[in-house]
Formats: sequence, structure tokens, C-alpha cells
Amino acid sequence: APQFIDIDALCDEAESAGLAWADAKAAYEALEQTRKSVLAQGTKSYMGEGPFNKAEVLALADESYIDFLNRMVAAGRVADRARVRWDLLRTRIELIRTNASTERAAMSMR
Repeated sequence: APQFIDIDALCDEAESAGLAWADAKAAYEALEQTRKSVLAQGTKSYMGEGPFNKAEVLALADESYIDFLNRMVAAGRVADRARVRWDLLRTRIELIRTNASTERAAMSMR
């Protein structure tokens, strides 16, 4: 017997997944957009340590900047995983639609 698929529920799930991906992507992009500012603030805090390039190296090695980068990478991973889920649901819906179309075509040939 054919298995019943609640296409409305699947579409709702795809919409939720798409919105979750959009939110996760926005969170990642917000961090990515502020990366240079965070580095600049760190560099500024080390300006008394010597020339600019030394201050920048110290800022790049600073634990707070490394923590920021780790948070940014983690946010990117969350966004990527949310995108995979959304893509998978869209693909599943498309496969169901294709299968239904194939079944209709087979019925009309009988």
C-alpha cells in the first residue's frame, strides 16, 4: 500500500527550516561583518606596545580575538547545517512532486 505523506506538514517543515537557515545565516554574517572592527579594537589596545604591525600581531593572538573567531566559525557551521536541512526538505518535496507526476502519467497510459 502506498505510504501517505502529509505534504502540508512537509511544506510547513520546509518553511521553518528555511527561516531557521535565514536566521542562522544572518547571525553568522553579523559576526563576519564585525570581524575587522573587533581586530581593529584589539590592535588599538596594543598600540602602546610598538609599531602597528606588532600591535596587530598581538591583537590577532589575543585570546578574546581567538574566541571571537571560534564563535564566528561555530555560527557559520550552524548556518551551513541549517542550509543543508532546508535543501534536503526542498529536494524531498521536489521528489514527491516528480513521483506524483510520474504516477499520473503512468495512469493515463493504462
